[in-house]
Order: sequence, then structure tokens, then C-alpha cells
Amino acid sequence: MNNESLAWEITPSEKREQIRKIISRIWLLIIGFIIASYLYFVSSFTSDLLRYGIKYSLFMIVGMAIGMTIFLWLFFFLGKYIPYSSRTYSLDSAGITISKNRKKKYYSWNEFESFYVYLTVPKKVNQSPQDELREQLIQAEQDIEGQIYYLKKKPLGYFHIFYKSFVVIYSKPANSVAVTKFLNTRLQQSQRKVSDELGLISYEFS
Repeated sequence: MNNESLAWEITPSEKREQIRKIISRIWLLIIGFIIASYLYFVSSFTSDLLRYGIKYSLFMIVGMAIGMTIFLWLFFFLGKYIPYSSRTYSLDSAGITISKNRKKKYYSWNEFESFYVYLTVPKKVNQSPQDELREQLIQAEQDIEGQIYYLKKKPLGYFHIFYKSFVVIYSKPANSVAVTKFLNTRLQQSQRKVSDELGLISYEFS
């Protein structure tokens, strides 16, 4: 790597190991979430009881814990048996080359108008256990898998009003900072908006 180029590869074995680590980390977060939810519920018992009732408050805590457990089992099953793709990325001053298994494509930086980082969560004041869990889950995924970048392609033709196209880049934990800095030297970074996910959308190399 130098200031004018950046390259990396994500192999199927690396991806499978990432999934294993995420599952192991999330189990601990779920236990912490249950404890934090209980303490949060006790501390706000009076207000929640008056506003929602004890059954509703307990239902929310238990329901989220059960839902997360079911999701993890499905995540584990799919992660164990679904074949993962081999991905390579090469960024230089002219553009980016991406390959996914046998598919390979080159893009010039002029084809894009901006990019955004997918996994970002703004800090909140007086967070609830649900907010803290969501933030911790995203942080765990970033620490293990790295970042996901969505490069928005410039609109072509009249129908761009109804159609958007993104190129997806997956970094590694060790090079996420370098990838973000490199992209910022070539493209404008924007914030993820709800409108980015409305209408007809294509995600290349997702």
C-alpha cells in the first residue's frame, strides 16, 4: 500500500471466521442486554408502569431477548453452510477494480458522485438498553468485519429519478481507516439517508 494505491482480499475462510466471532460476541451482548434491561426497568419502574403497564414492559424485554436468540441460531446455521465469495479490491488514483469470485469490473472515480459508510450510529443522550445494545452490536460488527461502503453512481438519463445504483465495498477491520481516508481523497462523503433506500435500487458487488 502507498498513498496512491490500496489493495486487499477477503477470502471465504476469513468471512466464515468473522461470522463465528460475531456470534460469540453477540451472545455476551445479549446477556448484558438482559441485565441492563432489568436494571433499566427497575430504575424506571414507576414511569413505565404508569405509561405502559408491567406486562408490556416485561414483554418487550423478554420478546427482544427471544428474538435475538432465534436470529443468532439462523445466523449461525446460514453462516456454517452457505458458501462465501472471494472478494478482492484494488483502489488507485484512477479508479477501483473489484472482483467477486469470477466476476470482475473496473470503475473510474468519475462514475461516482459520493459515498457513505453504512454502519454508523449517532450517539444519544440518556440511552435506553435497546439503544446501547444496537450501538454495541454495530461496534462489534465493525471490530470483526470492518466497514461497508456504498459508492453512489452518477445518474444516467431521465429515469435516474426513480432508479439508483450503488457499488458496495467491504473493508477489513485493520484497513477501515485507510479505506475511508482514501475514498475521501477521491469522493465526497455523505450521510446515509432514508431516501437512499427508496425506489428502484441496484447494489453491485453486494
